[in-house]
Amino acid sequence: REIDQRAAAFGLEVIPCIQTLGHLEQVLQWPQYAEMRDSRSRVRMGHASSLALVESMISTLSGVLRSRRIHIGMDEPFGVNTTP
Repeated sequence: REIDQRAAAFGLEVIPCIQTLGHLEQVLQWPQYAEMRDSRSRVRMGHASSLALVESMISTLSGVLRSRRIHIGMDEPFGVNTTP
């Protein structure tokens, strides 16, 4: 919040970036996220728990920053849902 406040004082907008499909190795390494894992770093698209995780991340950042914009990544669409 402090960064957001300081940026706003200079007329700047802090836009968060959330990785919503891939680059999630740090989350997916834990057993409780195993069911949503498509690969070591990617969640399974369309899986209910994957959607819940992304919604939670967006909700968390939406609550602390002024910006109504969020960069959602999505630069990893190759090979999605390759895990049976």
